[in-house]
Amino acid sequence: MPVTIFHHLCSLLLAALFCLALNACQPAADRASALPEKATQSPHAATVKVPPPDTDFACAYFYFLWGRNAELRLQFAEALEAYEKAVICDPEASYAQDKIPILLLRLERSSEAASWLERYLQKNPGNATMRMLYARVLLGENNTTAAMEQYQRIVENHPNDPTVMLPLAEVYLVSGHTDNARTILSKILQLDPQSYQAHILMARLLRGEDKPEEAKAHYSQALGLNWSAEVQSEEAELLVQQKDYVQAEAMYRDIIDREEQNENAYLGLIRLFLLQGRDDLALQELQNLRQVADKPLWVDLSIARLYIKQEKYKAARSVLEQMLNRENITEARYLLAILLLQEKKYEAALRQVRLIDHKAPEFLDALGLMVNLYKELNRADDAVLLLERNIANPITRHPVMYRLLASLHDSQGRSTMGRKVLEQGIAHFPEDEDLLYSYGLLLEDQGEHTAALEVMENIVAINPKNAAALNFVGYSWAEKSINLDKALDYLLLAVALKPDNGYIRDSLGWVLYKLGRVEEAIRELEEASRLAQDDPAILEHLAEAYLAAGKREAALTLYKQLLKHYIDSQNETARHKTLEQIYSIEHQPSP
Repeated sequence: MPVTIFHHLCSLLLAALFCLALNACQPAADRASALPEKATQSPHAATVKVPPPDTDFACAYFYFLWGRNAELRLQFAEALEAYEKAVICDPEASYAQDKIPILLLRLERSSEAASWLERYLQKNPGNATMRMLYARVLLGENNTTAAMEQYQRIVENHPNDPTVMLPLAEVYLVSGHTDNARTILSKILQLDPQSYQAHILMARLLRGEDKPEEAKAHYSQALGLNWSAEVQSEEAELLVQQKDYVQAEAMYRDIIDREEQNENAYLGLIRLFLLQGRDDLALQELQNLRQVADKPLWVDLSIARLYIKQEKYKAARSVLEQMLNRENITEARYLLAILLLQEKKYEAALRQVRLIDHKAPEFLDALGLMVNLYKELNRADDAVLLLERNIANPITRHPVMYRLLASLHDSQGRSTMGRKVLEQGIAHFPEDEDLLYSYGLLLEDQGEHTAALEVMENIVAINPKNAAALNFVGYSWAEKSINLDKALDYLLLAVALKPDNGYIRDSLGWVLYKLGRVEEAIRELEEASRLAQDDPAILEHLAEAYLAAGKREAALTLYKQLLKHYIDSQNETARHKTLEQIYSIEHQPSP
């Protein structure tokens, strides 16, 4: 007899025995009529909760047993169906109701679980256990505000119960309501000074408020109550932030002494040494970690990267080759190809990179490396064929391939073909910002400024925070002295996104100049010149702004610097223009 049938028969037998023992298998109406008359007239009848007339206890218990049996066999869908039927038979069957939301969660039907719990709590608002579960489900759905409301309702009914106060404090802390979190945690610690979890949460709160000494006190309290490698690691990280490297190292080593295979402690120690520039010690700890790690190959990769950082290329190559002898790890293969390229062993590098499958995360980088290797080997046509083959395949096709192919055509003097490739790419990926930006630059280079500007405006419509496109559009408007207020908005946003980009700051300075805000323009242009290392175009803008502000000597100094640059670069047109500016300043009457 199959096991499942046997289990079902057992369940049926148990239900039948239960019915017989209680004489509960009769129809509900028959059971009511069979009661002695005096029973219905009991003086205690007013205090007894009478079940609804359609309640069938035997049916409910039968389906509960069925559901429990299915649950034990991990047949959660079957168990859920049985429990739901049990509740139909007995709407008050809490033993079955409690199971339903849990099974919905096990079946990854969290939205249904949330809806079920919401309906249940409307009828049973005082069930704190179900409300706690509902709050956790809401958190799982990232509905923090709604979860917070549920925890608040529980705490209102249980104002001095730390077990229900702690989850609310944690939600407050995670959602940034630190004052509320502090109030609750302080109350918990008054009620229970030995609350382990409250000390940890308070330490995290104080750490976030940059109160390290107070945070360390609570970490110490928690560790005194219950030592934990995770909590001690948190305190060690705090010490690292304070640059208390000696104490942090001692704490990491203490964790390793207690838990020899604690990989996180080794990693903390390695990061600590790298921060201090003690690469040799970091390497030594990586070697130690390799002895205890569950997956030592990723440690080998870290060792190889550290060797590369130290410019110990031969050692790095040896580690990578040993790894690849044991297992095909695409990241190791890619790093090895990079090292071989550096050694100008192009054919060897090409053999490695060809082995990286299109499913590997490194595939696109590997493809770009292959293109560079073909170029180094003067095999540009092979690079073209490689890209065309991958573009033709819908599985491997990617926007970056069109940009690489267009660049190849352009480098070979085939700009028309490059443009066609980019247009084909945009047809397949009409909202790829990098592809559109490359196309816009190509149009600009070919003298089609209006079309290029339209492309860049399209990029801004797709992504209003694309700094490069904002810069192009804002500078173009400034050059034409149109839409200056909007250009200013674009360029202020672009600078906020990339504050260290000298060329974007130059555009901002130029639009400020066009708006007549000369002193502000000078500040931005001076910063742009510093960031872009005295780029000639920026110096020209700055010199013009100096003249507008009446700073003739500063402008003259810049023009003489530009003249030398244009003589060296043999740019005759710019040289003549700069000479005219110098002559004009030198012969202009003093104000």
